[in-house]
Amino acid sequence: MPPGLAFRIAVSDPESSAHSGDMAPTSTMPAPDDANVGRIPMLAFKVVIGIFFALSLIFASVRTAIRVRQHRRVYSDDLVLLFGCVTLTAATIIIFVITDTIYWDEQLILDPSPEVLTAALSPDFFHRVLWYQQTVFSFLTLTWTTIFAVKICFLLFFRQMVERLNGLILFWRVVLGITILSYCICACGVFISCSHFGLAALKCAQGSGFTKNLALAATEVSLDLVTDLL
Repeated sequence: MPPGLAFRIAVSDPESSAHSGDMAPTSTMPAPDDANVGRIPMLAFKVVIGIFFALSLIFASVRTAIRVRQHRRVYSDDLVLLFGCVTLTAATIIIFVITDTIYWDEQLILDPSPEVLTAALSPDFFHRVLWYQQTVFSFLTLTWTTIFAVKICFLLFFRQMVERLNGLILFWRVVLGITILSYCICACGVFISCSHFGLAALKCAQGSGFTKNLALAATEVSLDLVTDLL
């Protein structure tokens, strides 16, 4: 859910906002009335994510099994890939946990029902939004960690082929440095673009804060493409 929109709704009712601090935080939004409110039906969304997640783990497991069987040992690139599988699993769990919230947000924007509007103005809505914001931040960090774990896995694998060639090993080190720096920017990007939580996050959804978000998102995509090409 875009934090700016959510917080605008949360504070649109002064009485709700005044009492929001007295409510215990909850972990999930209500389930949307219409699971097909978005362009992709919720069931199809979950099925596609589940299939690609399973395929990723299967391919990673097969690759590792073949490597261990051939070389009788585990290399550094295998360990990095294993770490990537762990972060991918964590990110997938999070996305399944917040799927209802994502579609609830879509319904709130595109076709709000009276029930959804009532829930949006409930006293504990602010805490739900804050939880959702923090959860999305964690998801994005885990996702970038998974992506760059795969990139570094490839780099470590190819190191064995170029380590005796002075020119190529220098290039490999430069690429590794660029990849690690790019990971730091992408993984921390969500905190760089919006370092505020709670009502202060409104600053990130308007004016210069919104422009900063778009610029950083474009930078992250560009770094992802550049490190792939390298």
